Amino acid sequence: MAREYVVAYSLYDRKRHSLFTERGGIVRFVVQYETYVDGRWRPVVRYDNFYIHAHRDSYSKSGKRLEHRKPIPCASLKEALDYAHDDLDRNWKRYREVFERS
Repeated sequence: MAREYVVAYSLYDRKRHSLFTERGGIVRFVVQYETYVDGRWRPVVRYDNFYIHAHRDSYSKSGKRLEHRKPIPCASLKEALDYAHDDLDRNWKRYREVFERS
């Protein structure tokens, strides 16, 4: 089962959430902070559990990865998902500043 939704931080900033579950357990997740630049939504920070472990990637304005597969220090996928949401909710403005400078 898949669940997806978007949370607006501002007119030009949002968090996109995708969760895939099986028998009530988390199989895959993506939580991504995006900003609207030059007529399209661009990723700034992305959390997911693709490539075996839960991790974070961050991106520059040009689309280059600044941080690649930085592990999330969590014991379960539920903890990693909660960590991703909390981190983006608290720090999206700071991530936007880094993105703008890159």
